[in-house]
Amino acid sequence: MKLLKLSLLSLTATLFTSSLMAGAFDITYDFTNTGDPTSVTGDVSGTTVTPVGYGGWATIGGETVQFRSNFTPSAQSDTDYIAFTLTSTTPGESLDFTSFAFSLGGRDGNANTSIVSVNLRIGETGADFSSLPDVVFMPGSVSTATHTVVGPTSNTFTDYTADLSAPAYQDMESAEVRLYYFDNTGGSNMYGAIDYISMSGASVVPEPSSIVLLLGSIAFMCAFMLKRRR
Repeated sequence: MKLLKLSLLSLTATLFTSSLMAGAFDITYDFTNTGDPTSVTGDVSGTTVTPVGYGGWATIGGETVQFRSNFTPSAQSDTDYIAFTLTSTTPGESLDFTSFAFSLGGRDGNANTSIVSVNLRIGETGADFSSLPDVVFMPGSVSTATHTVVGPTSNTFTDYTADLSAPAYQDMESAEVRLYYFDNTGGSNMYGAIDYISMSGASVVPEPSSIVLLLGSIAFMCAFMLKRRR
């Protein structure tokens, strides 16, 4: 009987695993001309990256999202960010994220030293973003990505990555991504910039036939155990 129990448990676990069919996806924004995705593989779609706030002085093109410093906040503001939304291209799919990457930089036409910063939050569409945690970046395990701009200089950048394997970024039906840019300068000749954004993960689809088998095996196991108790 013990062997039969173990066999049924093993069957259930196998069917549960096979009931999920995962397909890898990658999406990249490089901002060559617009805020639309420039490279997409797998079952995912992304909306246009859209600046919110910044007095209208956050612009996209020329291979960056550009922020004019005298219209940016000096600390994270819930009303100033850039955003886009990722969804599956197949009804019923959910998205399991694995990684995020982007490049943060800027330029200054004057002889200033400036620090540009970004916080990242990811949540389901319609979530209260003010209550969401900041994503942790590498290198440094920091919740705020920073880059030092020493002017006068053209654009320089620092690359950052983030691990999105935590449960908070799994099984998402519609993921809104917000990057909150801010800096400590306030000068009209200083521009912060985001060079690219890339996200990876897997789309997961319940496989109906396997789910039926899974439910059937569970029902059989329950009936068997009940009969043995009698």
